[in-house]
Amino acid sequence: FLPASDQGQIGITVETPPGTSLAGTDLIVRQVEDTLRTEPDVEHYMTAVGEIVAGFGAIPQRGPQYAQINVRLRERARTEHYAQGFGVPRRNLRVRSDQEIASALRKVLNSVAGARITVAPIRTVANVGPDIQIELRAHDLHTLAAAASTVRDNIETVPGVLNPDVSLRTGQRELRIELDRTLSAAADIPPALAGSILRDTVDGAQAGYLRLDDENVPIHVALADRYLQSPEMLSIVPVGYSRKRAVLLGDIARFVQSTSPASIERLDGNRLVTVTASLAPGNALGNVRTAIEDAVRGKLP
Repeated sequence: FLPASDQGQIGITVETPPGTSLAGTDLIVRQVEDTLRTEPDVEHYMTAVGEIVAGFGAIPQRGPQYAQINVRLRERARTEHYAQGFGVPRRNLRVRSDQEIASALRKVLNSVAGARITVAPIRTVANVGPDIQIELRAHDLHTLAAAASTVRDNIETVPGVLNPDVSLRTGQRELRIELDRTLSAAADIPPALAGSILRDTVDGAQAGYLRLDDENVPIHVALADRYLQSPEMLSIVPVGYSRKRAVLLGDIARFVQSTSPASIERLDGNRLVTVTASLAPGNALGNVRTAIEDAVRGKLP
């Protein structure tokens, strides 16, 4: 309930699609930095690629697709800074508020392709957290994800709403290998045996020790990297021998490419996803809340 005050800081978060390399995210970030260098009210900024720290007590988002830029603005001109009898402040002081500068940066950075970029003033611990927080709860994560996207898309055009976002983050792409028990039984390959061979294939296995100069050096055996680049290469890994022939992984398993959530939040046993947004200057929270409720009414399961 404390009023927000101008702290002279702006936070910019950059999120590229899952699977983007650190170098790819850095290229996007450098475009943002080019914009900051042309902004006269920016004193300096610090960039971290590979992590987003949302605020006090928040869990950081880590991964090569994330980046955060903390911007320090020049000191703001106040009454005592103005030259007597003139309507201009002393040199090197800014006239615009942090909200006005954030709004200007937001318009410019909207043109940067290949990433989701949010720009917002950084507030003190006393009033930490987004102005608007909408909690969605359900047992099924896919239902929640779809509902959260619906809310975000519908409130994006509500007057007074800035930077709508969803707390659910998609993790790295993963390859799931699902053994078909019927096929493995027909080939006389126990699933536990196939799983053990696959684990040794991917992670490697200790095959013994090599004695060198009175020291035991462990021998680690693993599949060459080139066989781990695609499902097609993994499918030809032998996982056993049956009826006078080698049984390949592709003979008894399915390969499913998907993504997993970076983290899962729960509240009272239900899974939780939060839609957040900032309140644009000059708008009353009560009025915006009513408009948000109207925008999403009848559109959620």
